Amino acid sequence: MKFSRLLAYGAAGIIVGLLIENKALILKQAAAGKARLLKKKAGDLLPKG
Repeated sequence: MKFSRLLAYGAAGIIVGLLIENKALILKQAAAGKARLLKKKAGDLLPKG
């Protein structure tokens, strides 16, 4: 296999990996935001005392 093809595959692999990691971070932040919202709603339902 030519070096240029290996280099292209390596670059493509890095790019795809970064895209997947970025998507995972976005999903993690969205889940954390929803958890904070649910926690706040649950706190509002509890009686103050």
